[in-house]
Amino acid sequence: MSIFAKMSRAAAGLATAAIVLSAIGIGSPNAAHAEPEPPALPGATTTEISLANSPSVYGDVAVFKVTVTLSAPVLEPVVPGRIEVDGQPVGSAVLLLNVGAGKYTTILPATAVLAAGTHSVVAFFDGTPGVGGGSPDALPSQSDPLEVTIAQRSTSTAITSAPSTFVGLAPIDVRASVLASGGALVAAPSGNAVLLADGAPLIYEDLDALGDVWFEDVLVPWGTEELTVAYLGDTAGNFAISTSVPVVVTMTPIATESTLTLSSSEIRADQSLTLTLRVEHSEASSSIDPSGGVEILIDGNSYYSEYPSDNLGPASDRAAQFEVQLSGLLPGPHDIVARYIPADGFTGSESAVAEVVVTAVETVLTASANQVSGTPARPAGVDVAATAVVPEDGPTLYSMPVASGYPVDGYVQAFVGSRPLGDPVVLANGAGHVKFSGLAAGQHDVELRFTPTEAGMLSSSARVLVTINADVNPNGSGGTGGSLSDTGGVGPMPYLAGALALALAGAGALLLSRRHRAL
Repeated sequence: MSIFAKMSRAAAGLATAAIVLSAIGIGSPNAAHAEPEPPALPGATTTEISLANSPSVYGDVAVFKVTVTLSAPVLEPVVPGRIEVDGQPVGSAVLLLNVGAGKYTTILPATAVLAAGTHSVVAFFDGTPGVGGGSPDALPSQSDPLEVTIAQRSTSTAITSAPSTFVGLAPIDVRASVLASGGALVAAPSGNAVLLADGAPLIYEDLDALGDVWFEDVLVPWGTEELTVAYLGDTAGNFAISTSVPVVVTMTPIATESTLTLSSSEIRADQSLTLTLRVEHSEASSSIDPSGGVEILIDGNSYYSEYPSDNLGPASDRAAQFEVQLSGLLPGPHDIVARYIPADGFTGSESAVAEVVVTAVETVLTASANQVSGTPARPAGVDVAATAVVPEDGPTLYSMPVASGYPVDGYVQAFVGSRPLGDPVVLANGAGHVKFSGLAAGQHDVELRFTPTEAGMLSSSARVLVTINADVNPNGSGGTGGSLSDTGGVGPMPYLAGALALALAGAGALLLSRRHRAL
């Protein structure tokens, strides 16, 4: 007979004796009064699981001890067991009979590396059939859940390669490495990391298999003082986030050169001048065009500025082209300088002096007549018009017909000798009417002097011979009489109006007399 058969028969005999002793009250001081325990089911088992060590962080090996207790011996030397974590199988345990105790326990501890978090661990015994001699089956059982909490594995992040000084707006490369704290079964961290400029995210990249990360061709915002790499953890959440020590950086601006060209070296005051400013740099590490604006200085004084201004040249040629249209320049020679107003990342620059000569625009004052006549009571007058002398190639700022010139606003003052006559007459759209009031009888050489209000226009004048006749009295005496020109003077109309008024008054008196007679 085998040892296992002998053990089985001995255990059966002990169980029978225990039942008999319990029935007659032997073996317990309270046997006469104790309630009998319900008999165990044939082949019932109990499974328990516990930790054989103290895992705390991800990467620690969790060692589990599984014990299966049988209510009756089973003639099987090896019994299988299995373990599930959060409902998922993680491994199996090989159980060996603990002789004399009716228990099976692990030959070697069952092990597992648990993810970070809190887990529910359960051990299962699937049962075994009985082996001959009427031995009952060992029924399946499972343990109560064992709660195990695992913390994230700490990490450290370090920038391994980054420039401390570089040209602004030129791309740079930054490398970093993420390491996990020691652990028996810990692989390199996975997940991604972010490059930060003064705390603001610039670019995200994934870690490689060794836990390294590489940020390539990164444009760093102008004025950045510190670069930092932050590890954001892995998808499973097994590794804790970490941030590198900042790297202090210094950014230097890109130097520029400015060149100014003019559309012409000589213009009239009524023409516009086109200025073209080309700004370029020779920094090989950056193909970005200069951006910003432009300021125009004329004779050392700021005349015009624009920021930002559009780049009219081709893109990505390390150059920018700005155009400015200037008008209203005063007559005379001028020195023009253009300044590049830089955007962030560039230095400003100034062009060489360019010279332009501005010529004044001649004007012509035309009177509607060169001889007029009138009386002191009815002074004569003329219509006047002021126009610019149009060059052969026509005006550039105005769209008036070349043949007639274009009107020029201003005012006209009449002079007799050096004495002004009357108030100045303002011209609207280059036209107005001048009345010769306050002249004594006789002939007068009157000069009409036009003064334009627009800068760059020359003055002009016209002469009119004005004859002043004596006024004619109502009774026909005095004065020289005679007809006057259309520009002023006394004609027969006032006398006709007076006669008509007297006739109407006489007719009214006659009608009134007749009405009185009828009454």
